[in-house]
Amino acid sequence: MPKSRDLSLVRRDEEIQDRIARGDKLRDISRDTGLSPARISQINNSSRGFPDEEKRAVLIAKLEYILDSKLLDLMNQPLPPKVSASGRPVYELNSDGSLDFSRPILDTSVIIETSKAAMAAMKELRDLQGLTVRHPKEKDESAETAAIFEEYKSLHGVNQDLAAKLAEMEAQLARYQLPELEVVDAEVVDDGRGPA
Repeated sequence: MPKSRDLSLVRRDEEIQDRIARGDKLRDISRDTGLSPARISQINNSSRGFPDEEKRAVLIAKLEYILDSKLLDLMNQPLPPKVSASGRPVYELNSDGSLDFSRPILDTSVIIETSKAAMAAMKELRDLQGLTVRHPKEKDESAETAAIFEEYKSLHGVNQDLAAKLAEMEAQLARYQLPELEVVDAEVVDDGRGPA
């Protein structure tokens, strides 16, 4: 079950969105609210949604038509010859370095530009279909969460101190020549008396 939001946070978020709509700068809103510019941006983006269903359906149909027919037709057209800066066709070279007028170099930029347009149209289509929506994470700004976070920071600090102390002790031990422990294989013999 999703956690309900504090009414004061809802009002604050609406005020932030209103100020952004009026053209206030993120740093000014950040200074006034005490939130980071990234959090201000996240709050603003959380209000954005899709256009209404009818408009979205029309846009999806148009993009599908463009992808299915227009762009594919363009890609299936014969490629035009490449032309030089002076407007003359460019030809392949023979092995002796002379121009082979039967083999013009084809201009593949049409395919490249059509592919770019197709990729942009597919991205827009995925966005409209809701396939790429990244829902903003809810940020719990309650006092309980703040207390847990403070305890975490405190324990993290203690952990860092203990790690430093352990490293210091290991360094001190490294200065001493400790005898190597001899490991002996032993066999357990049951003398019948049971556990000692």
